[in-house]
Amino acid sequence: MPKVIGVTGPWLKLTVQRYRQDLLKVNYLDMRRALEDAIWKIEGRNGAAIRLGMAPSTLRERIKKYGINRSASTEGTSFNSS
Repeated sequence: MPKVIGVTGPWLKLTVQRYRQDLLKVNYLDMRRALEDAIWKIEGRNGAAIRLGMAPSTLRERIKKYGINRSASTEGTSFNSS
C-alpha cells in the first residue's frame, strides 16, 4: 500500500480502495493464467496450484470466491472485486 503520511479523508480512502481492487484483479488474472497454462488441472505435478505456490484447497476456494470458470475470457474478464 502506498505510504501516505499526514493525509486523511476521502483521498486516502480512495487510494486504499483502488490499491485493493488492483491487487485483487492481479490475483484473479494470475490464477486464470495458471489454470489456462495447466489446462484447468488444479492438483498434481503440472497443476495450477503448484505454479501459484498454494495448496489445491486454497486455489479451489479462490476460484469459487472470484467466480473463475472456463467459459470467461481473459480479455473481457468477469472479475468482481466484492
